[in-house]
Amino acid sequence: MKKVYSLFLIFCMQLSIFSQESANEFARKLPNPRSRSGSWILDQSKILQNSGIEENLNSILDKLEKDTINEIALVILPTIGILTPKNLATEIFQVWGIGKLGKDNGVLILHVLDQRRIEIETGYGMEGILSDVICKRLLEERTIPYFKKGAFSTGHESLLRTIDQILRNKKESPSSILYTYKSNLLEPDKALVDSISEEILPFLDSEYLSKKNWRLRSVYLLFSGLLLIILYRFLLYKTTSYWKMKYESYNDRLSFFTPLSVFAYGITTILLTAGITSLVYSFLGTEYLSHTIFFSGVSIMVLTGRLVSKMYDKWEDFLSTAPRLCPKCKSKSFLIEDKNDIYRLLNEEERFEQKIRSYSFAIYECVKCKHLDKIKSQGTKFSTYTTCPKCNFLATNYTYKILKEATYTEDGEEEKKKTCLKCGISSKEKIRIPRKSKSSYSTSSTNTDYSPSPSNSSASSSSSSSSSSSDDSFGGGSSGGGGAGSSY
Repeated sequence: MKKVYSLFLIFCMQLSIFSQESANEFARKLPNPRSRSGSWILDQSKILQNSGIEENLNSILDKLEKDTINEIALVILPTIGILTPKNLATEIFQVWGIGKLGKDNGVLILHVLDQRRIEIETGYGMEGILSDVICKRLLEERTIPYFKKGAFSTGHESLLRTIDQILRNKKESPSSILYTYKSNLLEPDKALVDSISEEILPFLDSEYLSKKNWRLRSVYLLFSGLLLIILYRFLLYKTTSYWKMKYESYNDRLSFFTPLSVFAYGITTILLTAGITSLVYSFLGTEYLSHTIFFSGVSIMVLTGRLVSKMYDKWEDFLSTAPRLCPKCKSKSFLIEDKNDIYRLLNEEERFEQKIRSYSFAIYECVKCKHLDKIKSQGTKFSTYTTCPKCNFLATNYTYKILKEATYTEDGEEEKKKTCLKCGISSKEKIRIPRKSKSSYSTSSTNTDYSPSPSNSSASSSSSSSSSSSDDSFGGGSSGGGGAGSSY
């Protein structure tokens, strides 16, 4: 029972992961610091506030914007779930509109505690100054050494002061500034370690993000998925006799099998995909997370689908030979498989129906009373025949022959011949084929004049007004997708 309960909890956990909101939805729920308090910083960890440095960093960013019109936003979040920091940084940048409209001179720094990841996202106008290489060096040389020692506030201050110098001295090479500029900050080994509040500590605990734990989770998930398939196979194959007796017709068995297979197929796909994703995440982090989910999900869906299909085909084979209850003594009756015995036990009419495959017959013999139970079912060509009005056999088929082709000016003609394979009676009928018609197009649909609808124009004006009303927010810039990220 405990095993079942633990598997249920794992399944619920994976459902919550897969139902998690998108990066865009997450970004839209974050409070915009410019709109709320005129700040450039959103620190939900309160690390900067506890260290007393938040006001100082805000003044640096505020003065930089007044002197150079460049906008820099700093966001520190305890967790973003399974979202990728790079994708979220791009979405926050676009939602807030960091940088001036038309200049796109914004920079976003996103620090995610539980993923131990920091990202720099730059606008189009910044890519010539803060290139991807420079951003990477800023993180590796001026930020990560402090973060590894737990001095997060000093690391952020070091990063912002260096970016401030680069943006104020555009005539000087960013590489030379990185090489020559030395702030008054202490070295990483001597920097003050930040005081972390109790509610934030779990996001920085090494055990919380232990790769060993992620690998263990992946083993549980993969094992659960494989166990589900094994149980599914056992249910089908080991209880064949029961299902054969309960669901005699193919349609009844199919109606039972379909929801069962969809359940097993869906849950197994989720468990195996989540297991592989967790395993990849434990080795490579979040960098390839979205690719892993997509490719592993599609591959597992295909493989599981083929496996379920083969299981059903094999199950049908088992069902065709499974014993059934004798209608007289309720003992087991077994299928007679010898074709000569079956042919001998069928009458002339039944032999004919089996020959033209309008019906098929299975004969079961009771082991106790020797009663023969003859089961008649639809044959492979059942739907191609109709009942003959003379002999009442399902043996009438149709053939068609075109006598005259239809044209654009005249109707055509076709001969329909109906023949009963049992009594040989046949009849012919001529059918009119409608003349061909030419496609016509409305000239109004080719009109090239276009004027925007009121709804479009109003939406456009609404969009422009919303983007231009940035007095109490960021300037309306766009992300160029550039920048870099680093883990610590």
